[in-house]
Amino acid sequence: MHAMDKLVLFILLLTLGICCYCNDVITTVAQGKVRGKKIIVLDNTVEAYTGIPYAIPPVGKLRFQKPRRLLKWEGVHDATQWDIACVQAPVANLTKKVFKRLPGGEDCLVLNVWSPTKTVDLKPVVVWIHGGGFNYGTSVHDVFNGSVLAATQDVVVSSINYRLGILGFLDADVPEAPGNVGLFDQALALSWIQENIHAFGGDARRVTIMGESAGSMSVHAHILSPVSDKLFQRAIMMSGTMYSIDFIDTTHESMIKGNAVARAVGCATDDTDLVSSPVQVLNCLRFKSAEELCLVSSEVGSPSIFVFLPTFHNEFLPKRPISAMQRGFFKNVDVLTGVVTEEGTFSAVYPMAPAEILDEDLNDVDKETLKTAVRRMVGSWLKYEIPEMVEYYEEYAYDDKQLLRRRNVERLGDRAFYCPNIQFATHHAAPGNKVFSYIFAHRSRKSVFKKWMGVPHSLDIEYFFGLPQVYGEQSTEEDKRMAMLTANIVGSFVKTGIPSLGNETVWPTFSGGHQVAIKLQLDDLQEVHGYRHEQCELWKNYF
Repeated sequence: MHAMDKLVLFILLLTLGICCYCNDVITTVAQGKVRGKKIIVLDNTVEAYTGIPYAIPPVGKLRFQKPRRLLKWEGVHDATQWDIACVQAPVANLTKKVFKRLPGGEDCLVLNVWSPTKTVDLKPVVVWIHGGGFNYGTSVHDVFNGSVLAATQDVVVSSINYRLGILGFLDADVPEAPGNVGLFDQALALSWIQENIHAFGGDARRVTIMGESAGSMSVHAHILSPVSDKLFQRAIMMSGTMYSIDFIDTTHESMIKGNAVARAVGCATDDTDLVSSPVQVLNCLRFKSAEELCLVSSEVGSPSIFVFLPTFHNEFLPKRPISAMQRGFFKNVDVLTGVVTEEGTFSAVYPMAPAEILDEDLNDVDKETLKTAVRRMVGSWLKYEIPEMVEYYEEYAYDDKQLLRRRNVERLGDRAFYCPNIQFATHHAAPGNKVFSYIFAHRSRKSVFKKWMGVPHSLDIEYFFGLPQVYGEQSTEEDKRMAMLTANIVGSFVKTGIPSLGNETVWPTFSGGHQVAIKLQLDDLQEVHGYRHEQCELWKNYF
C-alpha cells in the first residue's frame, strides 16, 4: 500500500476505541433544544453533540460579511451527525482523500461539544480551533475528536467551524467585506459558548482556547483582538503565531488577490474593481458559486497554497501583531505553547511533492533537480522568498543532497514556526504572564511518514487529544503512554494554569532571559535552552 494511502486509512480508523452507541440525550440551550448521543469512551460515558449551528448561514447577501447570531430554531435540532465542512478548494492528494466524504458548503458555521458525565460542579472548557492555513480544514476530522480528552481529563471539549479562504478572509475595507470574518466566526462561536456551555456542564469562567497551525495563529489573534475580550481565560498554541510573515496580509494585499479572483470570474475590469467600486464587485461575487470562488482563488494564488489570510489595521486586528505585542496591547492570559521537532517536513505532503523527493536516499534525483523541487516544495508555504536566507541555509549543502533537503525544510520551520513562536513567547511573558513552552519529539514506530521527515507539523495533535489510547493495534504501547502524558498536560493546564508532567518535575516558565522548553519524549523529558537561537536571531530582522 502506498504511504499516503496508509496515512488516509490510519486517519479514518482513529475512532476504534470510541464505541457503544447508547441512547439519545436532549439538552436545552438559549436557541432551543438539541439532541446528542451518549457514547462510551475508555469505560466512561460522554455526551456528544455534533453540528450545532451558532450563526445564521452566511449565504446570499451575508457572504463576506461578519456572522450574525442565530437566535432560535424550531423543534429539536439533531446534533448527532459529524459531517459538515466549510467550502474550500482541494489541495493535493492528502486533502482530497481525507475530506472527500465531507459535504462542504457555506451553511457550515457549526460547533461540536463533548461533555463528560454532568455533576453539580461545572467543568473547565477546552475550545479547539482547527488549522489549514486559513484556506483548508474543518472541525470534522477524526484527529479532532474531543471525546477521549473529555473522558480522561474530565473537561468539556468543543470545536468549531469557521469560514475559509476568500469567503472567510477577503478584506475589501467596506462593511460588506470587512476582512477577518473567519475570525469573527470564531469569536461568535466563543460567545455562544459563554452563553450556553453551562447546559453541557461547562464553566464559562474557565475557558481555554486551543489550536494548531492556523488554529494556533487564530488563538494568538484572539489574544490580540478587542473583539474577543472576556471570551476565554487561557490559551494553548501549537505551532503557530500571528508573527509568521507568511500568514498575514495587509488590506491592500487582500484586495489585490480579491481583484484577481473577481477578474477571473468576470466581476471586475480595469475600470471596475474592489478599490473603485467595491459594492458592485462584491454583489457580482455573491452570485458566483462558493466552489468556483475557492477554486479560482487557489489558481490565482498558485504556487502559494494559502491565498486569503487574516489582515490587520481593522476592527479585529487594529494593529500589526508584533507592534501590538511590543506595546502591550494584548490579553494577559496564561499560555502553553510549542512546536514539533521537524515542522518544515510536512511541506513534502501538503501539497504532495514528487515521489523522488520523498525518498530516503534521493538516489533517483540529480542535485539541480532536487534543489529546484525542494525550493518549490517549501515555497508553496511562503508568500515570497528571501534570497539571502535561502543562501544562508543552503551554504555548504550543495554537494550533499540529503543535507540540501534538510536545510530547506529547516528554513521553512524556522521562518514560519520556531522563530515566530520564540518571539511571541518572549513578548507575551514580558509583563509577567506565565508562559510554558514544549518541543514535541515523539515519533511512533508505526509512523507512515518517511524517517527523514521525523515528527512533522501537526503530528502532535492526536497525542494532545489523547487519541492513541483508543487506536487499538494502530498505535504502540509507547504511543498510548505519550498520549496519556500529553492529554494530562492539556487537562492540568486547563484546570490550574500549570501543565503537569505526571511526576515531581516542575515545568519551568519561559521568559526572554530564560528561553526554556520541555522536550516531550518518553522516559527522557529534557529542558532545552535557547532552541534554534542562532537562526532565530537572524530571522528577527524579517518579522
